[in-house]
Amino acid sequence: MSKKSYQIVFFDGDCAFCNKFIIYLIKKDKHDRLRFAHLDSSFAKVTLNNQPRIPDSIILYANEKFYFKSDAILMILKELNALGILPGIFGLIPRKFRDWMYDLFARYRYIIFGKQNNCIIPSRKLREKILE
Repeated sequence: MSKKSYQIVFFDGDCAFCNKFIIYLIKKDKHDRLRFAHLDSSFAKVTLNNQPRIPDSIILYANEKFYFKSDAILMILKELNALGILPGIFGLIPRKFRDWMYDLFARYRYIIFGKQNNCIIPSRKLREKILE
């Protein structure tokens, strides 16, 4: 990578919903601030090696800090100015409750949305944002 500092989104590439969310984020990333890594990638394994209890759905690395679960989602959406004021409103909800809702959704995401055998990245331009 160049000297430009990217925020890195680690995601569950087996989850159909997660993949669609990543495609949404890539499209919203007009200023090329984000890079993405599947949680099972070599890059993720090395980068997340010292992290205790890694959730199996989404992690954000930004400003030399890791954000997990609902904090990761809110930080990403705020960075991209996505969904208007909703991330700010949800940020007012206590983290414990937000993470409980996040965990509930994460527990049933495969049942509701299904699994994918591989990560779907539709174009060369989008593939350039994926860290292996």
